Amino acid sequence: MLRPLMPCPLSFVLPCLLAAALARRGVQARRPVFQPLHRYLGLAPEAFPGSEEAWAHAVSLPIYPSLGADEVERVAAAAVEAAGR
Repeated sequence: MLRPLMPCPLSFVLPCLLAAALARRGVQARRPVFQPLHRYLGLAPEAFPGSEEAWAHAVSLPIYPSLGADEVERVAAAAVEAAGR
């Protein structure tokens, strides 16, 4: 059974489980941002349902200029495998 590496609120269980599955495959994945910008600005989450939905389900994979083609392939393969596809 998959278990998250960190405590996760219920709405974040799937991204946390995916991050845990990726970690077991040697790929570090994290939540993309601490919270959406509109929350920092004190704006109502209900006014930004798309941002809230994306934030609740998103996971950031490694991506940076020095990532080699073989590393990109490894990250992609791990993501597909971890997602059960």
